[in-house]
Amino acid sequence: MGRPKGSRNNPGAGKPGPKPALFKAKSVYSPGQIAEWKAQVVTMFDEGVIETLTEGARILALRPSVLYGWMTFDHEWTAQIRQAKEAIADRIEKNLLDSTNPNAQMFLLKGYRPQFRDNFKLNVTSEALEKLLEELKSLAGRPEPAQIVESTAKELPPGISSLPFSLNEQEKEGVCV
Repeated sequence: MGRPKGSRNNPGAGKPGPKPALFKAKSVYSPGQIAEWKAQVVTMFDEGVIETLTEGARILALRPSVLYGWMTFDHEWTAQIRQAKEAIADRIEKNLLDSTNPNAQMFLLKGYRPQFRDNFKLNVTSEALEKLLEELKSLAGRPEPAQIVESTAKELPPGISSLPFSLNEQEKEGVCV
C-alpha cells in the first residue's frame, strides 16, 4: 500500500500539536487606545453603522480576532456588545414586519435571535415543561374513556326530542347514541 501521494518521509508530519491554553496575552496596544476602540465599536453598533464585530474591526483597521479576544476577557464590554446586537435585532425584526420581501432580513434575524433559527432548542428543564410532564404522567394512570357503541334502536333516547340534523330512512336504522 504505502504512503499517500505527496506525503514525505516524516512520521510526525500532519499530526496536530497540543492546543495552546487560553491565556491573557500582553497587548501591544495601550489601555487608553483599547478603551477608545471599544467605545467606538459600541457607538458604531448603536448608530447602525456596523452589524458585526468583523465590520467594526475592518473600520478600525484591526484583526477581527482582536475584538473577539476582548470579548473573552472583558465581560462588561461583552454585555454592551450583546445589548447593542439586541437593538440591531429589534430593528431587523421591525423592518421584517414592514418589508414586502422579508427573506434576507429573516436570515439576518436568525443570526441574532436563536428562537427564529431552524435548529432552535428548547430548555427542557423549565418549570412549565416539568409541570406538563407531571400532568402527562398523571394522565397515564387514568382509565381510557368509554368507547362509542353503535345502537340499532329506532327511537331516540328519553330526554332527546329531536336530532340537530335530518336522517333518511336507511340512516335511521343505524343511529349512534
